[in-house]
Amino acid sequence: MSILFKILGPSQAKVNGTFVPGGPSVKVRGMLAVLLHSQGRPVPRESMVKWLWDIDEAPEHAQGAIATYASRLRKWLKANQLPDGVTGTNGTYRLVVDKMLVDYHLFRVRVAEARDHARVGDHAHAAEVLAEALELWSDQPFADLKTEHSEDVRRAMARDELQEAQCQLLANRLEVGEFAEVLADIAELERRYGADVRLAQYRMRALAGLNRVSEATECYLDFRARYVDLTGNDPPREITELHARLLRGEIPQASHPPADPTFDWEVPDQLPPSAPDLVGRGSVLAELDQALDTLGTPRGVIVLNGQAGVGKTAVAIAWAHRNQKHFADGIFFVRLNGFREQEPLPPEQVLQELLLACGVDVLSVQPGRPLRIRFQRTFARRKVLVLLDDALDTAHVRPVLELLPSCLTIVTSRTRLTGLIVERGVRAITVPPLESADVYDWLRLRAGRRAEVEQRELAWLSAAAGGLPLALRLIGDQMDRRPRLADVVAELRSAELIDIGFGADGDGAVLRGALDMTYRTLSDGARELLCLLGVSPLVDHDLEELVVLSGRSRSQVSADVERLASVHLLEFGTHGRMRCHALIRQFGASTATAGLTARQRHDAILRVVEWFTESAHQAELQIIHGRALVLPPPRATNVIPRDFASADQAVQWLTAQRGQLLALISAAMSEKLHQYVWPLVSSVGEVLASQGGFDVVLPSLRLGLEAARTVGNRVAEAAILGNTAVVHRHRGDLQEARRCATLALELYRQVGNSSNQVQAMVNLGKINWAIGDIDQAWQLYRDALGHARSHGSDRGAEINALLALQDYARRSARYSEAETYLENAAFLADKLGDLRSDAVTAIAFGRLCREQGRAGEAQNHCNHALVLSGQLQDQSLIAEAMTLRAELHHDRRAWRQALDCAEQAYSSAQQISNKMLQLEALKVRSDAAYRLGMHDLARQSWQLCQEMHRDRDDAAAADGIAQQLAEIADL
Repeated sequence: MSILFKILGPSQAKVNGTFVPGGPSVKVRGMLAVLLHSQGRPVPRESMVKWLWDIDEAPEHAQGAIATYASRLRKWLKANQLPDGVTGTNGTYRLVVDKMLVDYHLFRVRVAEARDHARVGDHAHAAEVLAEALELWSDQPFADLKTEHSEDVRRAMARDELQEAQCQLLANRLEVGEFAEVLADIAELERRYGADVRLAQYRMRALAGLNRVSEATECYLDFRARYVDLTGNDPPREITELHARLLRGEIPQASHPPADPTFDWEVPDQLPPSAPDLVGRGSVLAELDQALDTLGTPRGVIVLNGQAGVGKTAVAIAWAHRNQKHFADGIFFVRLNGFREQEPLPPEQVLQELLLACGVDVLSVQPGRPLRIRFQRTFARRKVLVLLDDALDTAHVRPVLELLPSCLTIVTSRTRLTGLIVERGVRAITVPPLESADVYDWLRLRAGRRAEVEQRELAWLSAAAGGLPLALRLIGDQMDRRPRLADVVAELRSAELIDIGFGADGDGAVLRGALDMTYRTLSDGARELLCLLGVSPLVDHDLEELVVLSGRSRSQVSADVERLASVHLLEFGTHGRMRCHALIRQFGASTATAGLTARQRHDAILRVVEWFTESAHQAELQIIHGRALVLPPPRATNVIPRDFASADQAVQWLTAQRGQLLALISAAMSEKLHQYVWPLVSSVGEVLASQGGFDVVLPSLRLGLEAARTVGNRVAEAAILGNTAVVHRHRGDLQEARRCATLALELYRQVGNSSNQVQAMVNLGKINWAIGDIDQAWQLYRDALGHARSHGSDRGAEINALLALQDYARRSARYSEAETYLENAAFLADKLGDLRSDAVTAIAFGRLCREQGRAGEAQNHCNHALVLSGQLQDQSLIAEAMTLRAELHHDRRAWRQALDCAEQAYSSAQQISNKMLQLEALKVRSDAAYRLGMHDLARQSWQLCQEMHRDRDDAAAADGIAQQLAEIADL
């Protein structure tokens, strides 16, 4: 076809054999397209105005502008030695060009030729001409024009000419038996045109031609339901009659080629042997059995997907061996090389290999349609199983699957093959990593006698395998070549598992090779994201965190996430969290060395660290009111922190992110981002200590202290020392707590930080009280209150001072004074909206009322405290409030309720490793258990109390419990 002009798309003209833009401006190109479309017929100026401008956009002198465009067009055509016969007479314009040189008019000529061929029964030639014509329609006509008139003409052309030609092509292909091709084309046309009666008819005929009669009926019923719902009328008669003919068996079944009788079928022997050490795959094999039962007959498609090295092929082969009885004509196995070094096996070569395996001389069969027809005839009505291993994507296997309607086909792929699931509703089964127990048992058997003496090493190797059978065999091979498991562990610690070779024959890094083949199929964005996931300090992420990590737009990251998930390099968990398998993270980290610059890695970690630092600060602003907070450093990136609508939401986020925050502290330290370390540590120490894990928090506090001293920030150093003192106090390390608190107070005094100085005095006072230095504690509390009121800059610190003073007054039986302190504290807490201070005040009121014999009031305060502490998810407050409730039940001799509440209080205190709160709860639990006759529990509780008193060097209390233990020794 020799085309000189294109108007199906942006206007173009061929100059010196190459298409170039058709004019000096969009309007001139649009005018050229209109004149070429009119095929020499005059176009009035008024019509040209409608083509080039919408009514409300036309310039005041539009006709003059058109004359200018015509002049420019003539000059451009002439300069490029193109037909320049643009004439303008009597208010019209025209351009005469041979219609065979314009793509649109050539398209129309070819479509007319195809109709002539079809009319005389030459459907094959008609289909070829139509396919050639449709190649010309590569884009929408008049693409340079965006007016309402041009859009109306485009819609009419698409409906009356493009769609008509496409339907003619389908009709001719149906006549020559190209049913699989017709189904593939219909899927695209239905997406474009929606419910169309002709497309529904063609789909029904194609499905019937492939002997998929039940699917053809489903197609009719689905179309009928949609048509009735859309129009309110019954479907057109022609499709109803086609359905009736289908049910009566009047559609010629020759539309599916009969079995080929010209050769002797050779039952293939292609199935590889089953893996002798297959373990832990009972559930997946059962799913395959269930899928076969659901199909009813051994025909259809099942997809086995999963990440590299998870054992998809081994499962498929094992299942095939177990079910050979269902496939009398044999089992075929074809490696498609979707994720291998070799080029993926093209569909036509797959057909040739399958034909060759059953005895067909493929050299005598022409490629293309003759090969497909021969394949259909050969496999028609055969009871076979076809294993297509390692498919690249849906397009890789779709052409083959369309020709195997009477067979059962199992496709394995690292990709989810969503196209097959959506288009054909195939059953997809994801092969998961092995359960940890199965991995351990496999390694224990492989280890033999070594398993008994090197149990710790065996457990480490089990975890390192990550549930991947491929990794498991790599470890097993290492175990076979080394006498001690400790040597294998040392080897894997020094060299990543993904870089260990399979065997001693130099095969190379099997795991890395397998993952690298998946990596090569990714887009550039998905590759970069995988590398960033490898270097990210976070174990799992949500989409917002991935956007921060990558520094790209949400839509770009979403697309990359979908791609990584589709090949199982990223897995979705609960609450929108996503994570990589440990070995994939290892691969991503090592690949990042080459895939990312040092600057990219640093900037990614900086963005994440800064985002979490600022988000944690926003959370603290919601939770902690009226007290000075540690401010994050000036923003270095363009990240936008998470916002929180309520204190509840902030608490939930901080609680969920505790592990992430701890990981980020180490990452920030490694990247020398010291200015972020101590704000992160403050968030963890200040807020999350109440959620538990003092033993985990303490190492982070040490890192924070090191970072603060590195940058010379004395306020940060004091804040971290203060938080460290709080942790040590809760752990019962009172002398270390006093040392840290004293240093913190001294630093605050040196830098003149009044607000934090008040809090430091309160903390030191609480520690002195716990040690027994009551007078010193009292003086610190009074100094703190005076300091807070004289400076007036930190109401939160004033509340703490008031609460500390009321505690001292209550313990000294000065109840009126204690109540005054509490009322002042409650007033300030309510004014600030500080829920935690409100809860602490409620507990203190409850204790005060209990000691005064006002049980009802004490219970009300206790209930209020429990509601608030539950909202805050603060385990320390829950433990205190539940202990108070247990004591109130104990007072009224409700031993069972007292025991239950004490158990809950002890559990909450255990979660946060708070020995002081554990001790208070144990005192109630032990006595309540004794009263209920539960002597073993009472004895156990008193023994724990005794140990805690001894740890605190409180010999008198420990001796008192010894007497109680002696009393029940013989019970």
